[in-house]
Order: sequence, then C-alpha cells, then structure tokens
Amino acid sequence: MLPRDVAAAEKVREWVREGGEFYGVGLDLRGADFSRCDFSGSWFSGADLSGVRLVGAEFYRADLEGADLSGADLSDASLVRANLDDSDLSQARVTGARMAKTSLYGVTAIGAVFHGVHCVDGAFSGANLRGADLTGAWLREVIFRADVDEHTRFANMHGSVYGPLSVHRGDSVVTMGGETMREWLRDRGARVEVVPPRGP
Repeated sequence: MLPRDVAAAEKVREWVREGGEFYGVGLDLRGADFSRCDFSGSWFSGADLSGVRLVGAEFYRADLEGADLSGADLSDASLVRANLDDSDLSQARVTGARMAKTSLYGVTAIGAVFHGVHCVDGAFSGANLRGADLTGAWLREVIFRADVDEHTRFANMHGSVYGPLSVHRGDSVVTMGGETMREWLRDRGARVEVVPPRGP
C-alpha cells in the first residue's frame, strides 16, 4: 500500500539515507513503511503515522507527542526515553517494544497490543488502556495510573507498578490501589507488585 503523501514519505526516506535528526512535525505519513529506520532525537509531534509500519524502528529520545499512531506496527521498536504524551496508539501493535523512561501520559491505546513489552521506569499516567492486551508485558517501577476495563488483558504480565488503577465497568468506574489492585490484577493472570507511592 502506498503512503497517502508519497512526497512526504520520500522526504523521510531521503533523510534516513543521509542520517541526522528529522523534523516531521505535523506531516501526513499514513500508510508508509519505515521499518528499522533510525529516528533517534527526531520530532514527529502531531504527525499522522496511522497504519505506518515501524517494525524495529529506533525512537531514542524522539518526540511523538500528540502523534496519531493508530493501527501502526511498532513491533520490536525501541522507544527508550521517547515522548508519546497524548498520542493515539489505538489498535496499534507494540509487541516486544523496548521502553525505558518512556512517557505515555494521556495516551489513548484502546485495543492496542503490548505483548512482551519491556518497560522500565515509564509512565502510563492517565492512559486509556481499555481493551488493550498486555499479555507477557514486563513492567518495572512503572506508573500505571491508567484506565482499563474488563476487556483489558493482563495474562502473565509481571514486574512492579504504581497505582491507582481505574477500572471501567459499564457506566461506573472503580479506582483501586495497593493490595486491592494487586489482587484484581492477579485474578486476571498478572504477577505484579503494587509499589507504595513515592515520597513521604
């Protein structure tokens, strides 16, 4: 499938060949394939990357704030220290991605697949993970103040997280933390410890 904006996609490929940080703020790159490209330190805030193949891509310290990544394939991508605040990852595939100090504040990830993700010291604060699949995810000291529902999957998710978690059940929302949150996750196949809040 050809990208919607062929000229913009070719501009990205030309930059990849030359190297360096790329400024792609607001670009329409829908449908392109940038698998295994190195976007370290690049700017894609507000860009339309929906449906883009980014398998194995490198986004170290990249800024993707507010980007539309819905339906994108980020399998095995490196998102270390990347900023994805307020981005849209709905129905995206993030299988096996590596995250460390990755910021996902306010991200919308409805139905996203996070199979086997490795996340250390990241933040899913205010994230919408309803219907997302975190099977086999490994989280270590991750802020997990997210919105989930009965369709969110946690089988074999392990590690340590900070709550509280907001569970949506129809029109009601139940907020839970501590032991209650740990047991709720355990009942759904997760093996995580809920860490006490930081600070005094």
